[in-house]
Parts: sequence; C-alpha cells; structure tokens
Amino acid sequence: MTENESAKFRIRSDDNPEAQFQEDNQELKLDKLSRRITLITILIPCLIGGILFLAYRDIQTRVGRVSDTGTTTVKTLSKDLESRFSSLLIKHAKLEVDSAQKISSLEKTTASLQKNLQEAATAIKYIRAARKSDNQKIANAINAMNKTLGTLAPLPQNLETMASDIKLYDQKLSKELGSFSQSLEGIRNNLIKIQADIIYLASVKTDNKAFDLALQSQQKNYQLDLQQTKRDIDKKIASLESKIRRIGQVETPPSKKSQTKSSQKSTSVPPESKPDSKAKTSQNTATPKSGSVENAVKESATPKPVSEDTSSLPKPGSFIEQDIQ
Repeated sequence: MTENESAKFRIRSDDNPEAQFQEDNQELKLDKLSRRITLITILIPCLIGGILFLAYRDIQTRVGRVSDTGTTTVKTLSKDLESRFSSLLIKHAKLEVDSAQKISSLEKTTASLQKNLQEAATAIKYIRAARKSDNQKIANAINAMNKTLGTLAPLPQNLETMASDIKLYDQKLSKELGSFSQSLEGIRNNLIKIQADIIYLASVKTDNKAFDLALQSQQKNYQLDLQQTKRDIDKKIASLESKIRRIGQVETPPSKKSQTKSSQKSTSVPPESKPDSKAKTSQNTATPKSGSVENAVKESATPKPVSEDTSSLPKPGSFIEQDIQ
C-alpha cells in the first residue's frame, strides 16, 4: 500500500524551486553579458574614433610644423640667394668698370708704343744715313792713308798692319751695325707681337694682376736684352777707340822726320794725323748713334704713363748728347 502511494506521489521538474532559481541566475547572467556587450560595442567605436581623431590632430600638427619649417627655409634660402645675386651684380659692375679703365689705359699705351715705334724707325733711318756717310768718310780716310803710306815707304811696316787693322775694324763695325739694325728689327717685331697680345688680352678681359705681371716680366726681359747689347757694343766701340788711339800715338823715327816733311811738302798730301782724327771723329759719331738707338729702343720697349706729354719724347738729334753724358 505504501509502495503504491509512493509511486503515485511524484514531483515535477517545474515544481522544483532549485531549477527555477538556476534559470533565474542564468537569465541574470545573460542580462549582464548583454549589457556588457552593448557597452563594449558602444565604447569600442568611441575609442577608435577618439584615437583616430587624436592621430589626425597629431598628423595635422606635424604637417603644419613641416610646412612652417619648409616655408622658413625657403624664405631664408631666397633671401640668401637674393643677397648673393646682388653682391654678384655689384662685383660684375665693378669688374666692367675696371676692365673699361684698363682697356682705355691699354689703348693709350698702344698709341704711345706706336709713336715710339715711329720714332725708332726714324732713328734707324737716321743711323743708316749717318753710317753711309761715316763709311764714305772712313773710305776717304783710308784712301788718304794709303796714299800717305805709299809716299812714306821708308816708314816701319807696322803702319801697313795698322791700315789693315783699321780696315778690319771698319768691316767689323759695319757688320756690327748691320747686326744691330737686324736686332732692332727683331725688337720691333717683338713689340708688334706684344701690341697684338695686349689687344687680345684687352678683348678677353683677363685678370689684371696676371696681365701686369706678364707685362712687367716682358719689359724686364727686353730691358735686359737691350742692356746686354748696349754693353757689347760699348765694349767693341771702346776697343776700336783704344786701337785708333794707339795708332795716333805711334810716332815716326827721329832720323826720318825730315824725309817725311819733304815728302809731305812735295806731294801736298795731308799729314798722318788727319786721317786718324777723321777716323776718331767718325768713330765718335758712330758711338753716340748706337747709344741713341739703344735709348730709342728702351723708350719704345717700356710703355710710358698715360699722363706723360708726347712733346718730352727724345728726338734723334738729342740722343747724341744723352750718350755723351
């Protein structure tokens, strides 16, 4: 009886309070989870939006800084370039002014060089004419000396050697004058080349200091060459003068003076001292002429200042006085 009753009396699961409590707990948990999920779904986009906004602001500030620095650098560079360009323009203007002044001074020096060349040419012509007259005088003196030597046969044999020496010296002198005229022609050609170089340098507008140094070195070289030629010619002329003086100092023997006087009276030939004096005078005239040519070449080789008066240039007639001094 009891077993049957116990089998009939059963409690359903719906009527169990623990199961209902568990279901309530599960529903609460689900509500909490749903709330959390909704909060997370709302917060995550907000956080992402905030992060993106902050990143955008940071990038914008950085880009602004970069653009500001770029503009400042560009402005500084533009100012620097403008200052450099203005300084270059000023330098260019100064160079143009200096080059124009140098070109004008070079033109003036070329004009003075041309005048000096003309004066040197006139001096050379004068020397050639004087040399011809001197050669004629020397030939006449030699002929007179030959005549006197022919009449004075008893004189020592050294007079004949002296006459031959005088001829040789005359030939040497003529050769030296010819070589000197050739050297003058070479110097003139060199001066023409220098003038062409000066014109070329003026057209190219080279550096002024280098040009001045090159011009000074060329002037020094030509002055040294002219001084060397002058020394050589002075030495040769001094040797000729010493020889002629030795010839003039030679005296005839005392036993034959009467014979020479009678022969001179009979033949009416000029005495022996006269040809020597003629030779001396011709030699003296030749000496200052060579010096005058050297002075003229020196003056033509060295460019004169611009402010120098052309009337103060030495003339061919005044060279003799300068060389004698």
